[in-house]
Amino acid sequence: MKIKKPLIIIISFILIFLSIFGIAFMFFYGKMNYEKNDTKVITKEEKDKYMEEEKDDSLENIDESKENEINDVVNENFKDAVELNFNDGVFNILLIGTDEREGVGGSRSDSMILVSINEDTKEITLTSFLRDTYVSIKGHENNRLNAAYAFGGTDLLKDTIQNNFKIPIDRYVKVDFFSFMEIVDIIGGIDMELTEKEVDVLNDYLGEVNTILGEEGSDRIDGGAGIYHLNGKQTLAYSRNRRDVDGDFSRTNRQRKILVAIKDKVKECNLIQLYDMFNTALPYITTDMTKGEFLTLLMDFTNYLNADINTNHVPYDGTFENVNINKMAVLSVDFKKNIDYLKRDIYGIDIIE
Repeated sequence: MKIKKPLIIIISFILIFLSIFGIAFMFFYGKMNYEKNDTKVITKEEKDKYMEEEKDDSLENIDESKENEINDVVNENFKDAVELNFNDGVFNILLIGTDEREGVGGSRSDSMILVSINEDTKEITLTSFLRDTYVSIKGHENNRLNAAYAFGGTDLLKDTIQNNFKIPIDRYVKVDFFSFMEIVDIIGGIDMELTEKEVDVLNDYLGEVNTILGEEGSDRIDGGAGIYHLNGKQTLAYSRNRRDVDGDFSRTNRQRKILVAIKDKVKECNLIQLYDMFNTALPYITTDMTKGEFLTLLMDFTNYLNADINTNHVPYDGTFENVNINKMAVLSVDFKKNIDYLKRDIYGIDIIE
């Protein structure tokens, strides 16, 4: 049977498009750093140094009976086996911002945000896990959540969140703070509304960032409250601010605001700018995402840019208590309430009182 010429042209265009798309996909995927397993082994000396740096001798520990009670609750929750596969239509990616500074005993995961992508509704939920949350860490004593990364890398951090909060983590994406700074510069910076206090603290953190980078330029902001266009270095300084009454709750809120601002900025990019962004940004990213998963997200990229974003933090308001354990200020949480709220907000599962 003779095929008509218009059909041949259409098929040819489809094949050319698929070839170009396939080449572009392999190019982008190959730009990222792929690590299926990211496990660290911390030495006793490194762990001792880390713990010493985390302690604050000015803090007074709670009484021993209260500490034992809290540890019993943490340990019981950790041992409670729960099926984690709630909904195949939700894809959970743990976004990890690490603190890879020289002279620090181990590296911290000071930013831990679960990006939950609902593949049916195209909604995205950003859930920050606060670093000071007191949890059980397999193979180690109970500690702050961010110690899990310092003690055992991404794998131990993922297991710790899953085992304590019963939420499955499908994949992770890791970026260190200074790579994050480069990514913000790649998209041309972001607009953020700052209070006068936030401007002052941002300028203070800029001094620390400049010292680490060995740069003399300050990038200081001269002015009071208002909307500012922040470059990468300024955004990094803003994201690390927890010098207010709400501490890390405010910092994680700022980090989620930054992610939303980045998404809004990317929406304004044309195809050439998007290509430059992917080409430059992906080498700063480490992930265990498979080719198929990356391809799925890439094909739905524009849909997710227009997605509704919901934001939460763990522990939720009213579900924790501030206590001092082992000379550390930690958050003692109500695990049942936090687990129920996570199921509700990520999976739409009704809470049973």
